[in-house]
Amino acid sequence: MSKKSEIVSVIEIINGIVSPPRSFIIPNGNSDVNRTEIVERAEKLFTDCAKENGATEDDIEEALDNGSFENRGGYEVLLTWSEIQ
Repeated sequence: MSKKSEIVSVIEIINGIVSPPRSFIIPNGNSDVNRTEIVERAEKLFTDCAKENGATEDDIEEALDNGSFENRGGYEVLLTWSEIQ
């Protein structure tokens, strides 16, 4: 069975409304170096979104561990992973 490609997505939810996801595909068989670069780009977008909405450095560390950040103003950002064949 071949290795599946992965998708990492950044999804913002503002006052209960889901914005279009911004997704990064990690193709099947991609080198670890390219995979790392793609993941870093997705994580940077995620952390930038969180910081723009009040996240502190401590919040960012926890958000990356949990894959989500939420503030009290109705804003949430998610970092999600999927696999595709």
